[in-house]
Amino acid sequence: MIASPDILNAQPDTTRTGKLTNDIGEPVAGATILNPRTGQSAVANAKGEFQVTTFRKGDRLIITSIGYEQKVYLWSGTNPVVIVMQRTAQGLDNVTVRLNSGYQYIPKERSTGSYVSLDEKQLNLQPGTNIINRLEGVANSVLFDKDPNRPPVTIRGYSSINGPKNPLIVLDNFPYEGDINNINPNDVESITILRDAAAASIWGTRAGNGVIVITTKKGKLNQPLKIELNANVTVTGKPDLFYLPEINASDFIDVEQALFDRGFYQSQISNRGRPPLSPVEEILVKKANGELTAEEATRQVNAYRDLDVRRDFNEYLYRPGIMQQYALNLQGGTAKASWFVSGGYDRNSDALSAEYERINLRVRNSFRPLPKFQVQTALAYCQSKTESGKSGYNSIRVGTKKLYPYAQFRDGDGNPVPLYMNRQPYIDTAGEGLLLDWKYYPLEEYRYNTAKSDLNEITANVSLQYELLKGLTLEGNYQFQKQLVSRLNLQEQESYVARDLINSFSQVDYSTGIVYRIVPLGAINNTSTTDLTAHQGRGQLNYSKTAGRHELAALAGMEIRQTKTETNRYQYYGFDPETQTIGAIDYTKPYPNFIRGNQFIPKGYGAGFQVQRFTAAFANAAYTYDNRYTVTGSIRKDASNLFGVKSNEKGIPLWSAGLGWTISKEGFYNSTFLPMLRLRTSYGINGNVDNSKSAVTSIFHLGNDTYSNLPFSSVAQYPNPSLSWEKVQIFNVGLDFQLKDNVLSGSIEYFNKTGTDLIGLAPVDYTTGVGSSTGAVIRNVADMKSAGVDLQLNARLLNRSLKWFQSLNLNFNKSRITQYYNATQLARIYVSNGTAISPLVGKPIYSILNYSWAGLDPGTGDPLGYVDGKPGNDYIAIQNDSAKNLAYAGPATPTCYGNFMNTFSWKNFSLSINLQYKLGYYFQRPSISYDALYYSWAGHADYARRWQKPGDEAFTTVPSMPYPADGNRDAFYQASEVLATKADHIRLQFVSLSWDLPTAKSGRSPFRLLQVYGNASNLGIIWSVNHKGLDPDFPSSIPNPKRFTIGFRAHF
Repeated sequence: MIASPDILNAQPDTTRTGKLTNDIGEPVAGATILNPRTGQSAVANAKGEFQVTTFRKGDRLIITSIGYEQKVYLWSGTNPVVIVMQRTAQGLDNVTVRLNSGYQYIPKERSTGSYVSLDEKQLNLQPGTNIINRLEGVANSVLFDKDPNRPPVTIRGYSSINGPKNPLIVLDNFPYEGDINNINPNDVESITILRDAAAASIWGTRAGNGVIVITTKKGKLNQPLKIELNANVTVTGKPDLFYLPEINASDFIDVEQALFDRGFYQSQISNRGRPPLSPVEEILVKKANGELTAEEATRQVNAYRDLDVRRDFNEYLYRPGIMQQYALNLQGGTAKASWFVSGGYDRNSDALSAEYERINLRVRNSFRPLPKFQVQTALAYCQSKTESGKSGYNSIRVGTKKLYPYAQFRDGDGNPVPLYMNRQPYIDTAGEGLLLDWKYYPLEEYRYNTAKSDLNEITANVSLQYELLKGLTLEGNYQFQKQLVSRLNLQEQESYVARDLINSFSQVDYSTGIVYRIVPLGAINNTSTTDLTAHQGRGQLNYSKTAGRHELAALAGMEIRQTKTETNRYQYYGFDPETQTIGAIDYTKPYPNFIRGNQFIPKGYGAGFQVQRFTAAFANAAYTYDNRYTVTGSIRKDASNLFGVKSNEKGIPLWSAGLGWTISKEGFYNSTFLPMLRLRTSYGINGNVDNSKSAVTSIFHLGNDTYSNLPFSSVAQYPNPSLSWEKVQIFNVGLDFQLKDNVLSGSIEYFNKTGTDLIGLAPVDYTTGVGSSTGAVIRNVADMKSAGVDLQLNARLLNRSLKWFQSLNLNFNKSRITQYYNATQLARIYVSNGTAISPLVGKPIYSILNYSWAGLDPGTGDPLGYVDGKPGNDYIAIQNDSAKNLAYAGPATPTCYGNFMNTFSWKNFSLSINLQYKLGYYFQRPSISYDALYYSWAGHADYARRWQKPGDEAFTTVPSMPYPADGNRDAFYQASEVLATKADHIRLQFVSLSWDLPTAKSGRSPFRLLQVYGNASNLGIIWSVNHKGLDPDFPSSIPNPKRFTIGFRAHF
């Protein structure tokens, strides 16, 4: 029998119910649900719920809602059903933003604190293996500093002087104790930055520098299977080795000849330690000894004048770097459970062939075994491996000296050219050929000198939530983190280090030709391990209640945390990698050394152990009336085993209070031009803790003396029962606004921070015997203040087929030290090039503080300062002058910084161009130091601009070449105000282009998204106030090379 279509359709009508949510689980209210077969429609209520009558199996529902894509849903017969709606780009503007503090989610429109929120789309603008680096040039108030001596990342400037200055990193609601490089950026859903007391004080003594809260992805209830794939490849160029202005080979040779004629090298020539001489210096010795004629010596010397070792580095050692990144995640959910699984693989090979490999796995689950009971679990694993590559520019040295500029790595016939770490005549004849080759080969050394590291980290956490009463939830959280890092530095027998040590302790019987190896043949194995174990537990009560116009949200709880770190270090000689055997060493006896007299064989072992414990109690509450007025408050009390007895007895209470007023919801407010206007303000106290400081006596075993073999130790810090946390008082006021049709939106905030009880070294009476090595102990000795303005603007200039969006982040802040207990006020203590802390009251902690400049002496070319108000060259008197007479150029870090980004969208293409700017600061320009040139072979190109004859002072500020070198003269010039340079600049941070393939929108395509994207970054400076050709981010180091990325994303 064959049934006709009419018979098949003759099914009874039924009633079906459902619920509409968006992609983050929020209800979609007001949506229209249409059954085209019957023409019947329904409207979803405030909870997103709807009901459709006269419904038959197989009917289609057409669902529409403002801000959401139209959805056609084929009902399979399940009842009730949850349907997930996808937001449009315009709908994203109106969605409720939920801010994650690490303890709770807070609707942005009811917050009183200062937050910055970045979603996955913003984080994906800059590819890379480090999630924090993706904030650069995108996140408001976050400053990235390239100087290795200053904190790499800060939020709203500094809140501490000698303590930690980096923000706290929170990962999925717990402080993250591991390496930030272990986090897979493709697992991250959003980042929230907590900037003021109302936002961050819940984190207590670790919140003084701001908090970065990282939230990873998770599955959602009633979500069908989703698969996301991301893959990209990044190519980095070779670094520009010619960027730094260094002395050229010809000028360097002229210096060597001048010094040789003055007898400068005589002490080195006669030194029994046989310190190395350069090839030119060896030629001059041979000439002086009659081994070479003047003509032949000149010919050999001149052959070096046109060489440049940077060309050899560029040709033989550097290459373009390659970074590969692959990520896959799957997620889904049912009515009672959700899940998320991800995997990531990164493999990088840098410009020197150093390797980095990382594997990430993450699993998150959430399920409700009972209606009021929810269990959430997460497990993350990371394995990373690194392996060293070739030696880079400035890392190869000749003994203690910089590599001379005319060094060669290959000769004209392509043969490797060695370097001599001691005098060449001695090395060529030592041991009468019975020793191992004692020369250093730059192109071969990396093959036999390998440093490897292997990191394994596992993080597991569980969260239990039980609804005691309606609106009252009991929550318990626990996290376990284990990180084990193993490091191996294997210096094979062919490596220079191994050959040097074996040869140095070898004893040669010249009559028999027998060599006795006190250090056995074989490799040197240096192994170390670091084992970190962290336990964190938290219990809290959450309460939420809405009654008419009243809304109350509160939480209270306690937490405990312990971090234990163990380190071990071992060294083995005569190691055979194949048999895993080692040689026998007698460390108790001194042995004759070829160069250095009798010595003990150096030991290389050590161990360390540290346990840190913290406890805290906290509470937080927010009350909102009529969606207009919000009052918030929080309090927290911390205690730790790191601080003094008195401090631990008291603990430290930290608190905040905030107010919010949505002006645009007032009855008197009727502006259609500015439909949203909200004012908020807060005040409170955060803390800052330095885990490296303790109130108890700390003694470090430093090793054994090379000559006596006796162990020696040092007292690193002395007891201080009153040592306590640093405290940061923060006042913040902000205004949020939005123009009609959201053509312009943003916020402007003013903040004021006062740091008190800041930790530093304080001098003590030498007669106490305390601090005898440093003359100081650790105390709470200083205060500082900072203030600033943060502006964030988002503009929609075009919203047609061509869309044009602009975003501007402008951050302004200034800081100064207001108190610092230091009895010493000598100028040389405070003079600073901005790379070290200069704690001068009234100035920023990183300042350009200089000696005043009085020009060059017209008769000698000596640099002149001021002595008793008059020009002079008594450099010792200048350095010992009062610090109040120093010239202050300005801060060494930007007082104004931010970015300006333009995004253009047309059809399926999107282009983002981001400019980054840093203004209102200075850097100290490097220049010639004759002391460094003579003794360390470190020369600057300013040598060619030096004063040479009377009258030159009108055209140059570079001092004359003295003999002998005067370290005080160089110290004065290097720190003089003539080298202070304004650093303001604008750079093209990145350009990002993406194309969404239209096949992804085809009904037959399995793809929700299929995107090809590219990115170019580190594109260089487009404007700079200084004309010296120096990048203010890299005044004395080589800038990061350009990077180019291509990749694709596929969502199924």
